[in-house]
Amino acid sequence: MGHLLPLRMLGTGSADVEALPSYLIRLASAHGITTGHLMRLLLANTGNSEVDLAAGIHSQPFAGLVRPNTTTRRVLESATRHVLEPLGTLIQGTFLFLYPAIKRSTYTYSPTIRWCPACLSEQTVIHGAAYLKLSWLLEGAEACAIHRLRLRNTCPHCQRFARPMNRWLAINVCQHCDAPLDRVTADDVVLTVSTAAAPDLVRFVGDLAHRHIPFPIGAANRFIDQIFNEAWASQREQDLWKKLPRDDCLRYANPDEPITLPTARRIAYLLEMPISELLDGGTPTVQSFGFAAEQPLPAPMEPGKRGPKVKVEALGKTLMEALATGAPRSLEQISRDSETTVGAMRYHYPDLVRRLALNWNAHLAAERNRKRAQAREATFNGIQTWHQRQTKPLSRKGLLAELIRETGLPKEVLRQAIQQFWIPALSAALGSEPAKPPTPSRTDCALRK
Repeated sequence: MGHLLPLRMLGTGSADVEALPSYLIRLASAHGITTGHLMRLLLANTGNSEVDLAAGIHSQPFAGLVRPNTTTRRVLESATRHVLEPLGTLIQGTFLFLYPAIKRSTYTYSPTIRWCPACLSEQTVIHGAAYLKLSWLLEGAEACAIHRLRLRNTCPHCQRFARPMNRWLAINVCQHCDAPLDRVTADDVVLTVSTAAAPDLVRFVGDLAHRHIPFPIGAANRFIDQIFNEAWASQREQDLWKKLPRDDCLRYANPDEPITLPTARRIAYLLEMPISELLDGGTPTVQSFGFAAEQPLPAPMEPGKRGPKVKVEALGKTLMEALATGAPRSLEQISRDSETTVGAMRYHYPDLVRRLALNWNAHLAAERNRKRAQAREATFNGIQTWHQRQTKPLSRKGLLAELIRETGLPKEVLRQAIQQFWIPALSAALGSEPAKPPTPSRTDCALRK
């Protein structure tokens, strides 16, 4: 595929920067195709990892293409080969610079497309097209920072969610009923609480738009350790702990303790500093513990409620037993059985938890290889014996449906196997070459042994 039409990303270099999913939707509309078709074109000829990348895209909502993970990075790299905008511009529409300094969190990014109707109307006048801001895809932002309207994720007329992988002619028009989405209706709610618009997150998006490198790993932990040491040396640790709890100081001063974006936001609020400066870790040590003018922590930033007190000795015995049995179990399963949290397990017994995590990851890798080997054999045999079992013509879609029913394997694993063995197995079935079973890899042989 050659270069696509020259479409500019809107709002670059500001807190109003366009999100990458929005840019892809507008790019597909400019070519008169669905967003799903555009994604297939962008991912074509990306090497042997094309199926894996497609599986990564389908494993998360389309709005998730702003998340700091490998899938977002590979989509950006594929897109820059065909679009006008360079990688440095497209990356502004994502949170990719948070990787790998910030760890993943369940409630950080919105799983659905969201918008402010008043902003869509203004964008159409100013830019000639409506688009979705990157800040709207953060869960912490409940309302528009400009108009204070609660962000919508459904059409006010048909009440249906947007389906961004389908055809979407314009973002300010509903895909389903063609009703305008850029009109403020009686259903729109005005949120007057300042924290609903998340001004700190909006500023953080603006800081990201001017950034050119990822945040350094462990910088936030080093900064917390620095202010803790300064407070301790000046005998003001009690003042520090009144606002930034002692447990948080000790926990996040540890360079191995993962920090998520909600955690970084909460700590930055208490330390009265921008989130980006905390994550950079190069800001001079805070000398005053005024901490947000003595205001209580806003409800969206409050940490989860603490569970019952951890029985350390019993927890250690449970972890040792889990390690001794050899049966692979995830940390989440062990924490539920122990009625505690993974964080508490990691805090009290970091070495045991690390060994349990390695065992579980090895188990998951072995399971993936086993399923791939099973899918390859089932695909090869399914193509060879299709006409003996079926009366309808052989097709990839029909074979996929048949294998899903017979094997119960994941759809993406079977689809990848069909993509790999379609031509060789079909040629063997037609008699152009003798049938040969798929050659197992060294990993498969080791697993069978």
